[in-house]
Amino acid sequence: MAPRDEDLDKTPILLHPRVKQQMFKPGQDLFNDEKYFEAHEEWEKLWKMEMGLDRTWLQGLIQVAGHFVLIGHHRYHASYRMALHALEKISVTLPLGSIYRKLDLEPIVSGLHYNVQLLAPHVRSYIGPDLGEDLKEQLGAPLGSEHKLDTAQFLYPKLFE
Repeated sequence: MAPRDEDLDKTPILLHPRVKQQMFKPGQDLFNDEKYFEAHEEWEKLWKMEMGLDRTWLQGLIQVAGHFVLIGHHRYHASYRMALHALEKISVTLPLGSIYRKLDLEPIVSGLHYNVQLLAPHVRSYIGPDLGEDLKEQLGAPLGSEHKLDTAQFLYPKLFE
């Protein structure tokens, strides 16, 4: 039986490490220039071809970029959750040390932990728009468009060798 066209896209591609680096580097440069959405887009091309631990690690970096995009849009709850997902993915490489694929992950991990701590009180105080005004007043003001955090207080670590 011949493979279906949609199955052909799922065939693993073994990439030479130099090719992986060539595909990764533009996203790294964009990330370090704080162009997080563009870095995400660039890394996603490689992520679609990766397998195993590298795929998980790369997904974590894509989620780190997403975390920063969401901070910029003042979507704190989503940014908080994205950071936690990113930490989970990146942590699979940490038993190997803070250096993975020649990149120092410690600034990224430390920055995410800092940002999560900064976001946590605001995420916990979020109250949905469907609650009555009396209940909102008792529980605290919602973290909505009228309450934006200063994005300069977050850490935006770089990704270096």
